[in-house]
Amino acid sequence: MRNDIVGARGMSLPRRSFGGFETFIAGLAPRLAVRGHTVIVYSRRTLYPHGRWYFRFAAWASTSICRTIVADSRAIADLYARQFRAGAIFVPYAFDPRDPRGPSRIRALGLEPKGYYLVVGRVIPENKACAIVFDVVFNREVVGDAGVTFSREAGTLKEVLEWLNRHPDEDTCRAEKGQHRLAEYNSWPQVVERYDAVLARLPV
Repeated sequence: MRNDIVGARGMSLPRRSFGGFETFIAGLAPRLAVRGHTVIVYSRRTLYPHGRWYFRFAAWASTSICRTIVADSRAIADLYARQFRAGAIFVPYAFDPRDPRGPSRIRALGLEPKGYYLVVGRVIPENKACAIVFDVVFNREVVGDAGVTFSREAGTLKEVLEWLNRHPDEDTCRAEKGQHRLAEYNSWPQVVERYDAVLARLPV
């Protein structure tokens, strides 16, 4: 079966400049090819401030021109149901497991294991530590019981950090839960199997 993937910003760009979608396609396309699919990726470049408008338009258009919609988040699938009255199949993103590295790289920065907080711009499955996330539905869905949330209310992030400092074992426990959660929900074999099943149901 031939599969055309449209929307990647540019697969020829350096991998460090990939967004979540490009990273996912770089993992999905070759795995589908191994299963006998022909996969062609078409790139597009959307510049802000038009990017947000494009994504809203694409979400609306997909309900009219697509026979099957796949959402990488249950919250997104619910949004399609509420806002567009359209069903969407949930298939999460996957990740490439990596062996833990020694502490030499962080010690070169003057840091010690479990002695610092890493601030990231958004929550993605590759972040395996105990995640402290802003309390919105998309973040809660990713971290599950492996993370800790804080709200917009002033002081809540400070309270969470102080609580974790008083309970260091909780950080280790939630990090382990996060790794088990990734293996259960975000492994490539499971995700590719589900995409293969979705594609098999599409009319040729």
